[in-house]
Amino acid sequence: MEAWRTNLAQAVLAKFYRVHQSTISRTVRLVTAVLAVELARLDPPVTVVPDTALIIDGTLIPTGNRRDVTGTRSGHRRRHGMTVHVAADLHGRVLAVSDHEPAALQDITAFRAWRLAEQLDRPQTLADKAYQGSRMTTPHKKPRTPTSPTPTCASSTDNCPRSAQPSNAASDTSRTGRSWPPATAAASPNSPHSSNSSSDSNAYEPPGRTIYA
Repeated sequence: MEAWRTNLAQAVLAKFYRVHQSTISRTVRLVTAVLAVELARLDPPVTVVPDTALIIDGTLIPTGNRRDVTGTRSGHRRRHGMTVHVAADLHGRVLAVSDHEPAALQDITAFRAWRLAEQLDRPQTLADKAYQGSRMTTPHKKPRTPTSPTPTCASSTDNCPRSAQPSNAASDTSRTGRSWPPATAAASPNSPHSSNSSSDSNAYEPPGRTIYA
């Protein structure tokens, strides 16, 4: 039973039990046939789905990358395997399991190949977003919000957001040939140079420098 519980390779099981790998292979095939007969008798397959709320979901059975088998890689899960779908009630009791399908198929495509798909495809069945496009109850997609184009400004004087101003636009504190505060600004009444403000306004001021009287 370790082969089904752990999904270990037959070579690993053979080394663990100190037998040949062919012995493990024959044992697994024999026990699998016996279990299939007994399980069909004890728990017969469901042919009619009860008219109650159900939950359905898909799961991946990892198989590894088989050289002679194609279509087993799931792009969503990024693993190789087979996909099965499980239907359960709201209490978690499993009611039915689908046949395995290649993992490369999308969940909704593999679900439609199930013999119970027509009975389960109804609003009473709850499923995730992988089953959108069916009649089952699935989460709503988040609506796409239209993105408005970013406004552009020809100059820094335009009435637009600051982030939309051109990157090469000069700010109030970084204009070419000027310093802050401006040299021509009126001096305060308490300044000792307030009386010479009229004469200093005509002084030559090189670009980028401030001349004080």
